[in-house]
Amino acid sequence: MRRDSSSYDLMLITKFASITHMETYLVDPLHQEVSIFIGGVLDIVRTDSEEYETQHTPLR
Repeated sequence: MRRDSSSYDLMLITKFASITHMETYLVDPLHQEVSIFIGGVLDIVRTDSEEYETQHTPLR
């Protein structure tokens, strides 16, 4: 795990009354929409970070 200015932490802590409630949450359309959005944001952050490192790697 990297700990620098290009690192990002994201955590979601949830508590469900039962496994059935959790399973219902996982397939909920709103949850799916948010999950896709967050995945896209993480892809952008990852790509930007990789491009920055490639462009700013000192020559040896």
